[in-house]
Amino acid sequence: VNLLNSTYQNDWIEIHRVINDEDGNEKNELLTYLTNGSSNSAWKHLYSIEKGCLRVTIYASSGSKTNGFMAEVTLFPVTPFSTREIVHQISDNVFLGNQQGVLKYTSAGERSANLYFQSNTLLYNGYYRYNSSSSPINLFLFQNSQRFYFGNNWLSRNLGGTYIQCYSQSLSSIFNGHLFNNVFYRNNNDSVLTFNGMEMSAFCNLYAIQNAIMFNDAYDRNIINFNSVVANF
Repeated sequence: VNLLNSTYQNDWIEIHRVINDEDGNEKNELLTYLTNGSSNSAWKHLYSIEKGCLRVTIYASSGSKTNGFMAEVTLFPVTPFSTREIVHQISDNVFLGNQQGVLKYTSAGERSANLYFQSNTLLYNGYYRYNSSSSPINLFLFQNSQRFYFGNNWLSRNLGGTYIQCYSQSLSSIFNGHLFNNVFYRNNNDSVLTFNGMEMSAFCNLYAIQNAIMFNDAYDRNIINFNSVVANF
């Protein structure tokens, strides 16, 4: 994990071991608490467990105009033989005025983690391209992920949309995307939502429920684009 932020901000990372007791109750054991002032040895230490699962929580305060906040998280591919659900969750954030976009999420391997992108606010992100469409502010590239939840998000007055690409090639990794309770309001210069699956494949499904899409301008594109995906809209 790489953090870049103002040194006076109280940003931190917690790493927990999560296990279930005999009664099925979840227990969290704090392995480490890292801040901007932690030693180099603490940052370089390798944390591993034999039972349970690791939970990493990253807290980022508002950054300066020059540096802002950047988090880069790299994980090894998930074993295809595990029955445990591997989850990446991005929630309860405000992304405001980021010209180069908000998020790029890429997964690869025989099996990838499930992603939850929920309860986020995205305002005034992206930049204007003269006489052309803007780049997406959100880019999700999935390979052999099983579930993607994009819900309860507010996206307004952005230049650029959300682009989702899924690659699933077997019955064990059928992709199911769920878009629900989102508001897309007055976004400009690109499709609000683009979802591309694999050609000649029925392994990419999308369920879009109770979304509000209002007063958007996609320039020379459609407001919504679905390609090679089984969509329930």
